[in-house]
Amino acid sequence: LPADDDDEYDAEDDDEFEDDSDENDLESFENEKQMISLIKTLKLHNAGLLKMLEEEMAKNLINVKKAREDATDAMMVQIVQMEDTHSNMLRETMEETREIADERVRGVME
Repeated sequence: LPADDDDEYDAEDDDEFEDDSDENDLESFENEKQMISLIKTLKLHNAGLLKMLEEEMAKNLINVKKAREDATDAMMVQIVQMEDTHSNMLRETMEETREIADERVRGVME
């Protein structure tokens, strides 16, 4: 049987394969370096975003606290106004009651 060309061993094919392998290794190494660089960049970017988020959350917390204090102050002002109004109404009612009582006493004494 005659030997096929495919079955014959050719040392040149091995050399080409090794050259391709070296190129692939170099390309793979470069890709890995680029990916590591990209990962580092993304980590720095994420750290920056995290810091910004923490700052915004702190500002929001301060704003919420301030809003609660303002609401509490406004409610206290309303309560004081309601108490003043109630006190004035009680005073007026007591004065009217005293006047009515005085008129009845005068009427009985006459």
